[in-house]
Amino acid sequence: MTTPRTTARSVAIAVANQKGGVGKTTTVCNLGAGLAGLGRRVLLIDCDPQAHLTSGLGLVPDELEHTILDVLDERCELADVIVDVTPPGTAGVLHLVPSRLELAAAELRLLAAPGRESILRGKLAAIRDKYNIILIDAPPSLGVLALNALVAGDTVLVPLQPEAFALGGLRQLTETITAIGRRVSPDLRLGLVLAVQVDGRTVLHRDKLADLRERFKDELCGTVIRRCIALAEAQAAGQSVFQYDATSNGATDYAALANEITARMKL
Repeated sequence: MTTPRTTARSVAIAVANQKGGVGKTTTVCNLGAGLAGLGRRVLLIDCDPQAHLTSGLGLVPDELEHTILDVLDERCELADVIVDVTPPGTAGVLHLVPSRLELAAAELRLLAAPGRESILRGKLAAIRDKYNIILIDAPPSLGVLALNALVAGDTVLVPLQPEAFALGGLRQLTETITAIGRRVSPDLRLGLVLAVQVDGRTVLHRDKLADLRERFKDELCGTVIRRCIALAEAQAAGQSVFQYDATSNGATDYAALANEITARMKL
């Protein structure tokens, strides 16, 4: 078996989009599994109260003793919450900080907390050198939870459907990233745009992909994630697409994305 890669370099990526249903959680789950398959030590953090990442990796949120909620409420540290979700035979390590629905109530409590946008970043600092890459699943909003996810990241990856109104939400997110950079995290930037749910047979998607390539150039991932029913089925089954159907287009695309990310980030 391949020995997990050492953590000489650690990168935290916030995966965000203000629009829901764009494959954000699917990307965190399967990119993370793909990176672990390459021998990297990977930490996934579920900052979304819907807890789809948590359930999509086979856990039952309501049965968990501790979640990210306890960390943000300062009741425990990240290390106390981490769950090992590494599939058998994986070359690397895949760990998860889970979530549950009660996290939604934390938004109001966190509004009064000093340094509320930076709580997760501070907690992450204590353990990030144990991992090559941290992927943070941000909720589809711009509340305190999303801000914590963004501030904790070194860069932002935005999954984006190649459709008519997709760029509108991205403009808002870009403005938010710029504002965070001015106030809290000067190095934060929009680092990667990922085209997801792509149907290359349609003229619309081909045209919008061309628009994305023209607009984002270096930021746009060379890998595109094609529409694939196995991705949704895998999430419903509580597995990564590699476990569910390693021969599917979804597994092929996320494996290619994992290779691209390791090259881009020099991991």
